[in-house]
Amino acid sequence: MTTSAAARVAAMMAMVMVMIVKAANTNNVYQPCADTRIERWDGFTFGIAFSSRDSFFYNQNQSHQLSPCDRRLSLASSNSQLALFRPKVHEISLLTINTSTFQPISGNAKIGITVEVDVLCPPLDIVQ
Repeated sequence: MTTSAAARVAAMMAMVMVMIVKAANTNNVYQPCADTRIERWDGFTFGIAFSSRDSFFYNQNQSHQLSPCDRRLSLASSNSQLALFRPKVHEISLLTINTSTFQPISGNAKIGITVEVDVLCPPLDIVQ
């Protein structure tokens, strides 16, 4: 191999190493209810709680539905299950809701958020 060819190979390897470093996972938060900042190619942990509809209401008061992360809920004692996932972020889009025409307080509204991930990932764990 000539000196110029070896130099080109070394330069290409250096560029590949830079791309690998840029795609590193910088998110070290693994709790699905913890706040964190993520960027492209980071892994992020989220969970899906499975339980009866009534178990997400505070003191069985049907007017105060809480997040599954809220410590006031007793999901652990209500036969709930939690599936945890940790995909890598490929693309992040901001979601905005026009509240001049959408009033979630007036009905039984559900909101879904989509995050594009690299691959479908198997659950990390099922906690019962």
